[in-house]
Amino acid sequence: MSDYDAGAIAPDASARTPAGWRARPPSPPRPYFDLADAVSSATVGREEKGLSQLALAKRADVAQAYISEMEAGQKKNPGIETLRKIAKALGVPVTELLE
Repeated sequence: MSDYDAGAIAPDASARTPAGWRARPPSPPRPYFDLADAVSSATVGREEKGLSQLALAKRADVAQAYISEMEAGQKKNPGIETLRKIAKALGVPVTELLE
């Protein structure tokens, strides 16, 4: 049995770090979601349901100003919890907003 951790990558003369071990390969990229699409989907969903910004805000328990700023492009990265609230208020899964 070797004397190094089984989870570590063995030393390699061609690619050494100061500790003498190769760096782990980078993690695969995370899926990228364009939140502008989510905002656009929320706006379309709101309009399809005939809801005003105020009505959606009340249903989602977020400020009407926040909905307005999202739709105007001033809030480019709404949090996932906000998206969940909006999706629930629209009666759609969050994934539909991210499509």
